[in-house]
Amino acid sequence: ILGLAGGVVLAGLGSRPPLPFGLAGLVVGAGAVALALFLERRGREIRAFIVPAVAIFVLLGGSALLIVHGRNSVNRAGDVARSQMVGAEVAWIRANIPPGTEIAYGSFLAYETAYYLAADYGTTEIRARISISDAAAPDGLLRVGESPAGDDWIAVDSAPRNVDQFMAYRASWLVSQFQAKQALYWVYTTGIDTSSPTIESALTTATGFTKVADWTFPVAGNPPLYTAIYKVDPAAISFNASRLVMAPDALARLVGLLAADGAAGKAAANRIVSVIDVQPAGPDATAALAALHALAGQ
Repeated sequence: ILGLAGGVVLAGLGSRPPLPFGLAGLVVGAGAVALALFLERRGREIRAFIVPAVAIFVLLGGSALLIVHGRNSVNRAGDVARSQMVGAEVAWIRANIPPGTEIAYGSFLAYETAYYLAADYGTTEIRARISISDAAAPDGLLRVGESPAGDDWIAVDSAPRNVDQFMAYRASWLVSQFQAKQALYWVYTTGIDTSSPTIESALTTATGFTKVADWTFPVAGNPPLYTAIYKVDPAAISFNASRLVMAPDALARLVGLLAADGAAGKAAANRIVSVIDVQPAGPDATAALAALHALAGQ
């Protein structure tokens, strides 16, 4: 049991799948028990060595865990790219945007970038909001506590840490936030699973947003980091009301949740099937859209 637990913890700290490490630890632990029983049956007294052996095991195992955790923390995949991205954003903003300008940020790398600029620029965060499915809502989506549910949803990603929720934008949210804050730029970085990237696609058919700079930094073994900076005209913001951009996994999740609502879910699928644009395109997008058409009976 101690070996199994140690293997699972080691896997977690090393960002590795827990099953192989857990099984390896279980095998080591079982082997140690088998050896102890074998030696006892051969008449060899080993009880006096058990406590020291466990102490040594804990000491060596703890040291290994600390080493692995330290290496994982110091050189996490993406740390170099994040540092480069923040540096590029800060340098461009200082060179191209007058001090005193209000700048909005998405959720990812918002603090890291704004920290270096807060003394000279206004900073605010405009980010996606947690939402849920609702078969009675016009677009099948609802922000809990908000009424009416609204029919102006424009971009939806899965909330990766919540099995039945979404990270989403409504057009009215963005219009009201940018006008209230009078933010004239939006710095938006994607590359991790909580960064809500589908808004980038929705902005391609919106007005009031002009992309003025962008960068991509590769991350070994992971999606690259991407930042776009938009110049914003708060008074001119509008979105294509006949286009709801959804990530493939977000649409697949929504279809599954609506299907559980029976006839009401089918009706919701019929309402949204003509406006859904699944991005990025590919086999997953095709499969999710096919599932939506099937639920709608088309």
